[in-house]
Amino acid sequence: GAFVAGLLHDLGLLLMATGLPREFERIRQCCLREGTSLVEAERRVIGLDHAQLTAEALAQWNLPAPVQRAARYQLTPEAVENGVWPLSRVVHFASRLVESDGLEVQVGLGERDADRATLLGQVEAPLPWLTLQEEFERELEPIRAFF
Repeated sequence: GAFVAGLLHDLGLLLMATGLPREFERIRQCCLREGTSLVEAERRVIGLDHAQLTAEALAQWNLPAPVQRAARYQLTPEAVENGVWPLSRVVHFASRLVESDGLEVQVGLGERDADRATLLGQVEAPLPWLTLQEEFERELEPIRAFF
């Protein structure tokens, strides 16, 4: 479920951009001109945010409930309980790490997040982030030219 959740977590952005191009442009302009956050602009313009739209699409496709839940709560991830990270928190954190490396999809649509060191310092439960980071960097290097 984690791979699918990570892969599809921002599907709502694609759905907005392709299915609602005028509204998406208004959202973009709210972000650029007014400094509005992406989520706030989405809610103002179309009445829901990309995480909600993603979760609804995943529900229509009958994807597993944990994947739907991860998409729905990626922006406001569920709390760590007994040292266990819910999938929504994993997706949220991974997305923030990718954004901190400048590989974000939402270029120019939202506020810039913290750098990687700051993010890693916020980890509440022990996870092998440094190992994952090293693996990610090894795998990213050969394909970096495509981003």
